[in-house]
Amino acid sequence: MIRPALFFLLLVSLLSISSCTEKENDETTIIFDKDVNIDSVKIYYFDLLSQKQIQIPKSINENTDIILDIKSSTYANLEVNDSLYNIYLEPGFKIRFSFLTNDKKKPKNDAELFQSYFRKLKTIFDNNYGYDFLKLDFNAFKKRNSFIEKSFNSVINDFNNENFKRVLVSYFETKMALQKLFYATVNYDLKSELNEETQYLLSSDDYKISDLEFGNNNIDASAFLDLYINSVIYPQISKNNISEPDNQLLKAIGVIKAANVDPKMREWLIAQSIYLKILSSGLDSVNISALENFQIEFENSNFMTSLKELKSEAETLNPGTLIPNLSGITKDSTLVSLHDLKGKLVYLDIWATWCKPCIMEIPYSKKLEKHFQDDNIEFVYLSVDKVKADWNDFLIKHKSAGLHLLAKDRKKVYKELRLYGIPHYILIDENSQIIDAYAPKPSNSELYKLIKQNLKSVVTVQ
Repeated sequence: MIRPALFFLLLVSLLSISSCTEKENDETTIIFDKDVNIDSVKIYYFDLLSQKQIQIPKSINENTDIILDIKSSTYANLEVNDSLYNIYLEPGFKIRFSFLTNDKKKPKNDAELFQSYFRKLKTIFDNNYGYDFLKLDFNAFKKRNSFIEKSFNSVINDFNNENFKRVLVSYFETKMALQKLFYATVNYDLKSELNEETQYLLSSDDYKISDLEFGNNNIDASAFLDLYINSVIYPQISKNNISEPDNQLLKAIGVIKAANVDPKMREWLIAQSIYLKILSSGLDSVNISALENFQIEFENSNFMTSLKELKSEAETLNPGTLIPNLSGITKDSTLVSLHDLKGKLVYLDIWATWCKPCIMEIPYSKKLEKHFQDDNIEFVYLSVDKVKADWNDFLIKHKSAGLHLLAKDRKKVYKELRLYGIPHYILIDENSQIIDAYAPKPSNSELYKLIKQNLKSVVTVQ
C-alpha cells in the first residue's frame, strides 16, 4: 500500500518563481492591478512529511492587494480564480500579479529578473524531461543529463545575485536527482547488485538534497525522498529477507543510518519511515519507541510537528476506543451502521472491487468464515466502490458470504479510519470498541489466534 507517487505529477509541473527585493517591512504582498477581477484567492504549500496542504494566512488591504503572513521563505501555490501559479516567497516580498501572468512584462528588479531566469530553467527541463526520457538507453540518458547541466550553467553564469543563484542551483540539483532516481526505478532492478549504470544513477554525490530545499518546502525534495525510501531503502530490506513486520521499521532506520547521505536527508528519511509505519500500522510498541528515539536524536527537528499530529490522530484508533459509527447499504438498500452490530465480535474488511490485493484475500476470507461459522462473530465487508453496479455485479459473480455493505460516505471512511490504503482490517468487540485497528489479514494465521482469544470474552448485549 503505497501513497500515490508524486513524482509522476512533478514531471509535468509548472514551477515559476517571482519576487521583489523591496523589504520596507515584513509584509509579504501580492499586488493586483485595479482592473483585475478577483473571485477567489488561495495560497498554500505542502508539508514535506505529511504532504498535506498548509494554508498561508492572508488578508486584503484597501487596494485589494493580498497580504500574506509568512515567517520564512517557502515555495507556494497561488490560486487566483481558476488559475494556478507556483511562486517563491520570502518575508517582505512584493510580487506583481501582472508579472506572473504576462511573459512580456520586463523585470524591474533582481527578484523579477530571477523569475525570468527560472522560466529559462523550466524550459530546459520541459524540453528534455518529457515521458520519453524514460525510454532512453543508458548512454543516451547520460548524454542528455550532460546537455541539461551545460544548458543550466550557461543560463545562470551571468546572474549576479548570489542568494537567488543559490536557490536556482539548489532547485536544479534536486530536480536532477529526482529524474535520475525516477529513471533508475523504471529501468533497473534495484534489488540486484550494483553495476556501472546503477552506480551512476544512485551516486550519493548526486543525492544530497540541500537544507535549503527542506526549509523552502520544495515538493520535489519530498517526492525524491519518498521515491528513495520505496525504491532503494525497502528493496535493501527485502534483499536481506527481513520479513517480520516488527523488524521492518528498525531495519529501515538501520539502512538509512548506514547510507552515505547528508544529515538533513537522513533525518527526513527516518522521519518519513516512522510516519509511514504509524500511518499503516498504528501505535504499536516498535513505532512508539522509534518515534521517541527520533525525538531524542533530532531534538529540534521541524518534522516533529507532523509526527506529533499523526500520533494524536492515530490515538483515536487505540484499543478500547469507540469505532466511528460508519454506515453502508446492503444489496437490498437497507442502511446498516457499525454500532448496529453490538453484541457480536466484528471483523471489518474495508475493500473495493478494483483492489487486487483485496480480491486475493477473498478465498482466505471464505475459509475464515467457515472456521468461525458457529461463533458469535460478524464478518463485515465494507466496500469503498464508487459505482454500486460494479459492487453488486461482483457480489453476484463471487457469491461471497458475510454482511456486505457499500459505504454511504467513502471519504468519511478514509478520514475517520485514517486509512493509508486498502485492504484494511479492524477487529471490534461486542461494545463497538476497537480491539485492533490494524488487524491481521485473513491469510495470516495470527488472525485465527486473535479472534479465538477475543471470542472468549464476548458477552452478548441485549
